[in-house]
Amino acid sequence: MKIAKKIMFLLLLFILSCNECEDSLGTDIFIYIDFTELEENKNNIEIVFNNVDRILEIMEVDTSEHLCGFGEVRIFPIYDYNAIVPVNLSLSSEGSLENKYDRIDEIKEFKVNLITSLKKLIQTYKKESMDKSMDYKNSYIYIPICNGLTRLKKIKDKRKGTMIIFSDMLENSNLMSFYGNGLHKIKNNFNDVVKILNENCSLPDLSDISIQVIYTPNKEKDQLIEEAKRFWSKLFKLNNISTDPQFYNFDTYFELNR
Repeated sequence: MKIAKKIMFLLLLFILSCNECEDSLGTDIFIYIDFTELEENKNNIEIVFNNVDRILEIMEVDTSEHLCGFGEVRIFPIYDYNAIVPVNLSLSSEGSLENKYDRIDEIKEFKVNLITSLKKLIQTYKKESMDKSMDYKNSYIYIPICNGLTRLKKIKDKRKGTMIIFSDMLENSNLMSFYGNGLHKIKNNFNDVVKILNENCSLPDLSDISIQVIYTPNKEKDQLIEEAKRFWSKLFKLNNISTDPQFYNFDTYFELNR
């Protein structure tokens, strides 16, 4: 009789655990790292690693009380958008709470893999820049993130889309530039700049996507970064980005509120 009661208790616990995660949403996270900034400031590397726990928070697997989250993280370098091969990491939804301790171990392993992947990507960048004397003066930002946002819109039902961009967003390309005469055009001919960008890649509707831009403070670029904030915020709002900090933030940190 005692055995039967124990089995019934375990069965009930399993059912409650399954129901607890039944409405959990998966999350697709696209991380873009602007490697042109790594040459300028080593703190740019630290700011990436310091936000790993925030990435887990977005996926809702950051504490022992939040174990139901699942999804994929894809890491893209921003320097040659024609040759981007993302690093893919997945956290399965299967058995989210069947065994709490196994799930915690699974999330810890996912975090270790995420950090390892970030380190390898940075090492690859350094090796390529040394071996090939690669030219990172041209900084394409719009095209990579536009392509990424378009892909995020295509995610399947019951999944959330988040883009995290580690960059000061100071593009310097043949499309637009925040330097020299390019800055004057951005400030005074916004519509013309947007037209050029749209001819190369049209941003999708952003009403159900979260964008978090994180940059390293730089006194020498403070004024330029403020111009970048104004431009990108205006551009994203044209495509219906939410003004709620939970969905759009451009700062030196994450602004997350559950």
